Amino acid sequence: MKSSILICILFWSLGVCAQDISPSVKDTSWASYAKLVAATGNLMYVVDGVPIEAEKIKKIDILERSILTGKLLDELYIEKKIDTLVLITTKHTAIVTYERIFGLFSRKYRRYLKAHSSNDELVQYVVNGSPLKNGENNTVKLLFHISKDSIVSVKFMLHVLKKGVYDYRSDRAALIIKTRG
Repeated sequence: MKSSILICILFWSLGVCAQDISPSVKDTSWASYAKLVAATGNLMYVVDGVPIEAEKIKKIDILERSILTGKLLDELYIEKKIDTLVLITTKHTAIVTYERIFGLFSRKYRRYLKAHSSNDELVQYVVNGSPLKNGENNTVKLLFHISKDSIVSVKFMLHVLKKGVYDYRSDRAALIIKTRG
């Protein structure tokens, strides 16, 4: 039972759930968040699919946060009375997730990441013809929320040293992603 609950939470924290199941909480600023936490009796934090204590959460690592309240929690947590569930996705987990998904479509991209210790700072991401600004949270969120099923094609390009010879240690690369819709 507990493992199925954690799996459900993991899917939510990875952005798989497309529905807004917490319509009662619209303002996600830190001030309103602090008020909610102060007013909540039984609060549970789940960071990247793992329940965690509030003291261990580092604000700087948070990419996005969802606050769930209401009847759904009663159904999920039959054993415990949870009033509020805070689902947190860290920037690191988001990056690892989209790198894994894009790597399924491009062996060259996977090799590049392996050669660069999974550092994608020098990869220029282009989604449906629009280049993205590297390192910004909005870029990470956009890439993280591209589902595997929506991807039409992924093309990885490196600098060419000689005709047809790619250097996986080169400093610049591009990943061109085409999605449906």
